[in-house]
Amino acid sequence: MPIRMLLVSLLLVAAAPALAQTPAGSFTDAPALPDSPAGRRTRELLDALNGSDEAALRRFVEQAFSPSYDASMTLDDHLDFFHGIQNAHGRLNFVASRTLEPNPLPGSSIAIVRSSRSDRWLGVLIGVESAPPHRITNLMINTARPPQGAVATAPLAPAGIAEPMRAHLAKLAASDAFSGTVLIAVGGEVVFEGAYGEADREGHVANTLDTRFGLSSMGKMFTAVAIAQLVDAGKLSFDDRLSRVLGEDWLPAGAKDSLTIRHLLSHTGGAGDFLGVAVQPENRGKYLEVSDYKPVVAGRPLDFPPGTRFQYSNSGFILLGAVIEKVSGKRYEDYVRGAIWGPAGMTATGCLDRDAPQTQTAIGYYQDGPKGQSTWLSNRSLAPRRGSPAGGCFSTVRDLFRFARALQGGRLVKPATLAEMWREQSPPGSAMRYGLGFILEDWPSGRAVGHGGTFPGANGAFDIYVDRNATVIVLCNGDGIGSARDKARELVLRLPAATTRPPG
Repeated sequence: MPIRMLLVSLLLVAAAPALAQTPAGSFTDAPALPDSPAGRRTRELLDALNGSDEAALRRFVEQAFSPSYDASMTLDDHLDFFHGIQNAHGRLNFVASRTLEPNPLPGSSIAIVRSSRSDRWLGVLIGVESAPPHRITNLMINTARPPQGAVATAPLAPAGIAEPMRAHLAKLAASDAFSGTVLIAVGGEVVFEGAYGEADREGHVANTLDTRFGLSSMGKMFTAVAIAQLVDAGKLSFDDRLSRVLGEDWLPAGAKDSLTIRHLLSHTGGAGDFLGVAVQPENRGKYLEVSDYKPVVAGRPLDFPPGTRFQYSNSGFILLGAVIEKVSGKRYEDYVRGAIWGPAGMTATGCLDRDAPQTQTAIGYYQDGPKGQSTWLSNRSLAPRRGSPAGGCFSTVRDLFRFARALQGGRLVKPATLAEMWREQSPPGSAMRYGLGFILEDWPSGRAVGHGGTFPGANGAFDIYVDRNATVIVLCNGDGIGSARDKARELVLRLPAATTRPPG
């Protein structure tokens, strides 16, 4: 997988909630694609993806995209992205054409499709030029709400979750569409947990409930909680300027008088992203401590005035890690271990050295190659050697459940502080609803807070369903998290409303 394509994939995933979080009642579905330029391009795309002719897919890519879109991706980038879609989802079966109100992209087409490999519901959004030949200017493929009536909605008791969840995961694992662990808890009690697939494909070592998985960006929650603890202790304020804590040798250019802790926690600071540098093969071993990131973060101009836009920023969380080290006087990992992982009882969690021998730790794998010819490859050459305040540490589903319990139980931050962290901070129109270190989602049956992680071979989700007093944790060392998480959400949202709710 070329590094360029890795970055494109991560940017597409960062916008994934846009179709999934459409408020209830704000869309209508029709049985056929519209006879419009965008509708016709959508049909062409589905035909190219579902076919077995690699030459036809290549011709589509060469002819269907506008020059402005092509400028951002090479032909091989396009093909690698579409190969990833084919490998992860198999055939995309058209189910409905969706209209959103309000429409975020006038003149666009949204096809609701279902994956033959994972059973996931996906939205394929396409925007086109206003004039012939109406080439594609926008493309998004990500999770979407099922059509109304497509899934069961009858009330479900907590005891009814295990059987359908187990059956769904067994089906996925049988087709090599899921490798990982899942835990679902209701009211503090685990109602389902299971492990599937292999932690080591070469050695045929099975995943277990004690297997550690790469967390990717799920680790941002630890950084956010660490900052919140320092706020609770009176050592920081969310609205402190970064320049009050860090010297100018750490600051992005132009940040001295405007960039705050809140901006960094909510991805509204414009601090950019170091990932394009850190994942280069020659660089992955350079970044072992927070201070190692200073050359790629400090002095970089801000992308926009802080507070005016949402833009997912890994560099912003590196700066927060530097704040934690400066205020606490400890290394980032030492602080988090002593103040978060230890008090929560998370004995298996850590920022492991990927180049050192590890036990009970899953190797991350991703699929590479054209449809029908793909192979599973280790992600070691793609991932930075150690985790950081922006993510990349390792944990287990059971440790993360302990984190959820400690967080909701007031053992890590004050309830009022947690409520502030779970309050939306994103400017109107943002692609993602975000609090302070937590992603926020609203579903017809309730609200969810948490964070996901997305990286080739290291994918996960941590979701607290506030109105159901339920927790869902999914960790995966392959590409199949989406369907597992979707099924868990479908079941949890059928639970009766909780009589008690966590803070927020």
